[in-house]
Amino acid sequence: MLVNEMEITDHRVDNLFEKGKNEIKDSIGTNSVLNKKIILQKIRKLSNQPSGYWIGSLDERFLDHAIINQIDVTSEQIVLMSDGFYEFYQNNQNKTFEELIKMRFNSSAIDPIYGKKDDASILVIDV
Repeated sequence: MLVNEMEITDHRVDNLFEKGKNEIKDSIGTNSVLNKKIILQKIRKLSNQPSGYWIGSLDERFLDHAIINQIDVTSEQIVLMSDGFYEFYQNNQNKTFEELIKMRFNSSAIDPIYGKKDDASILVIDV
């Protein structure tokens, strides 16, 4: 989330995905497509599990693990984005959100680890 010129995000899942990226890199050359699929499925099975990571979903148990706080909004916008869009934003911070949305929509870039990104969501709220 971007608000009041601050980035607010939850990094609890980062270690799992970093470990998965490393496993995929280590498996390159040994039926890497199958290994990549198995590794990614293994990580995704950990979502909303006590030994894994918690994401907003239709599974209401995630609410017990949500990070909740309050902030006085002084900025003109609140921006919520998925991790897929956040990574794209990080690499293109000199662009407006409108430009980023158009660029991402027209992008055919393939991530070397995860393949085509399908989770690139953004919500811009004018306050």
